[in-house]
Amino acid sequence: MGGISAIYMNLGACTITEAELLALRMGLTLAWERRIEKLEVELDSQVVINKIKNTDLGILI
Repeated sequence: MGGISAIYMNLGACTITEAELLALRMGLTLAWERRIEKLEVELDSQVVINKIKNTDLGILI
C-alpha cells in the first residue's frame, strides 16, 4: 500500500526548527501506527538533519 499523507495543525509560537522536528515526529508516529515498514523522509532544514545525525533519536521521538 502506498500513498502520501499530510497533516495540518496550528503549532502556536515555535521556531522553524521546532516545527520541522514536530512534523518529523508526527510523520514517523503516523508511519508506525500504519505499520509502514519502508519509509522515505525528506527534510528542508539542514539544522534538523544535523540534529538527527548527531543525537540519540530516543530523545527526539
